[in-house]
Amino acid sequence: MPQAATPVSALKLAGAALYIAAWPALLFVVAGDVRWVEGWLFAGWFLVLCATVIVWLHRKDPVLLAERFRRPGTGGQSSRDRAVVYAIVAGFATWIVLTPLDARRFRWTPSLPVALKATGGALLLASAFLLFRAFYDNTFLSPLVRVQIERKPQVVSTGYAEYRQKVRYRLLPFLW
Repeated sequence: MPQAATPVSALKLAGAALYIAAWPALLFVVAGDVRWVEGWLFAGWFLVLCATVIVWLHRKDPVLLAERFRRPGTGGQSSRDRAVVYAIVAGFATWIVLTPLDARRFRWTPSLPVALKATGGALLLASAFLLFRAFYDNTFLSPLVRVQIERKPQVVSTGYAEYRQKVRYRLLPFLW
């Protein structure tokens, strides 16, 4: 069982809420159009997903939540590992800026068919499920590359079938 950590403060949670809300806000500022339905659908999905994960982690795995609030470089990572984390954030920011520029402001590409948009929405829902399962299954899911010695990691010595059988009865019918 992982070691208890200092819980994430209410101030940090409030800061995270502002940080998370800033991404959809940026989406609409760049789009220049608050009537953009697909933008609202994505913003809603994004906000609900982030809020659900944070609330769930706060209640069920506060040690993992505290780990996820660590700044890059505070766990002894190499400079390359820190650069990867910052590159991912930069890539996400670029995506959040380019999407509304293309879809609303400049319309560089033609509008996608409704069926393809629906497929994309379904894939977003599937990705939310997979993300949540990753948090549920891996209490060491840090965004930082580091060995978490203070949390006493253990090697998994049983197979997937035994794991699935054990977990199935705890999760039915919600996740299986």
